[in-house]
Amino acid sequence: MILFFKSFIVGLGKIIPGLSGSVIAINFGIYDKGIEAISDFFSNVKKNTSFLFVSGSGVVLAIVIGSILLRWILLYFYLPFIAFFIGILLSDVRKKYIDFNGNITIKDMIIIITVFLVFIFFNLNVKTIKNVNINIITYCIIGLLDAITMVIPGISGTGIFMMLGLYDVYLSILSNCLNINTFFHNFYMLVYYFVGLILGIIITSKVANYMFKNHKHFTHIIVLSLMLSTVLVLISGILHTKYSVLSYVLLFIFIIGGYMLNN
Repeated sequence: MILFFKSFIVGLGKIIPGLSGSVIAINFGIYDKGIEAISDFFSNVKKNTSFLFVSGSGVVLAIVIGSILLRWILLYFYLPFIAFFIGILLSDVRKKYIDFNGNITIKDMIIIITVFLVFIFFNLNVKTIKNVNINIITYCIIGLLDAITMVIPGISGTGIFMMLGLYDVYLSILSNCLNINTFFHNFYMLVYYFVGLILGIIITSKVANYMFKNHKHFTHIIVLSLMLSTVLVLISGILHTKYSVLSYVLLFIFIIGGYMLNN
């Protein structure tokens, strides 16, 4: 029951903007166990199956229930929601930077800048395909990205999906799990999402397990780069839209509010 409850909180952290499910799992002491259970599954099938079933059930239930509420918030409070989210992410970037204790070299800065430029280039090009009809490949990619951001600590999956314009699609996939009227009609969508998710978790867990054990500093620099890139892209998206002076003041207040709340 304790593992299920902890996993439920991790699942909420997975979909709530500004939070990282994997970071919460680390704080709860179940992240390493989860990575090892997946990457070394056959070393103890019975024990690992039990752990993954209980923890997985808690995470999935939290994600499905939470996604319904978040779709409603996005529909009626989009701008305040994004601004508040940016504030929380800025606080996360600050915390991640503090973790390095000033131990960031010129080489690290080059990596951060390179990742950011790649992020910007990808973002500028992906805008041309956002209006294309969502297909089975898209659902697989969403599942794959969800797995990557679920496994790697510090990266907000919600931030990645918002940047790509896929967050509402992501929430619709999850919320359909509890809607009997649409569940069977959109069952294929769930299947392709879970195919991408499961494959992504297996592959990413093995890679993350190796990287954090053998290249810890480099891996954390990449995580910091992705966090910073997500924040800057979301801020850029707001600045490229014309609002009234009052709207900008309110957005600034929500950003500060998110930042302060997460400190």
